Amino acid sequence: MNEKRKRNAEKKRSPRQEEKYLKKELKKLNPKRNRIKGWLEFTGVEVPDTIEHIDLIKLAYKEFKNIPERIPDNPRPIDLHSCYNVIINWDKRVRVKPKKKEKKQKKQKGFKPRATGIFTTDMNAKIAAFYRSYEWRKLRMVVLKKYGARCQCCGATRADGVSIHVDHIKSLRKFWELRLVEGSLQVLCEVCNHGKGNWDDTDWRDTLTAEYNAMMAEG
Repeated sequence: MNEKRKRNAEKKRSPRQEEKYLKKELKKLNPKRNRIKGWLEFTGVEVPDTIEHIDLIKLAYKEFKNIPERIPDNPRPIDLHSCYNVIINWDKRVRVKPKKKEKKQKKQKGFKPRATGIFTTDMNAKIAAFYRSYEWRKLRMVVLKKYGARCQCCGATRADGVSIHVDHIKSLRKFWELRLVEGSLQVLCEVCNHGKGNWDDTDWRDTLTAEYNAMMAEG
């Protein structure tokens, strides 16, 4: 019965309705597609609604590499895969809504306002104390010696004017038991680390190592 209704609906749709239907189906097909399209439109690039998904990614990759400083918070990817990861998360960094974020913080357990007006939680204090601990500083140096002071996502170093961070691949808030596990750490520049946030647990270690070694072999 549902198939019959669907066929009848397709017959009755006007060209304009068909266009709207197609847009709706594309939107349902892949939510990430719309975020990439939104990023391109944000940078002034017009994108057809019917563009193939792979062509959309390639277009975003081309435009992303050609924009020098239009969105300074974005790292410069060295391949299509890392570019895709950065682009689909662009709106989480560029379109931040402070009021909404503050409202979410107030709902968190242990929320306490400071006298300065900056809000914190018990977990924030716990994490801050952890990053000051001797155990963490010692482990951080072990990781930097192992991988080198090069971002394992975009390949940037201190020579590129960025700070180098030792990042917990999985969110420290959600996986507190992994805080001192060497295997759960990777090296990222400040831009990639801030862009990654707590929602992305991509392990960039093997990806960059293979690509960087290949580039060095070609050079």
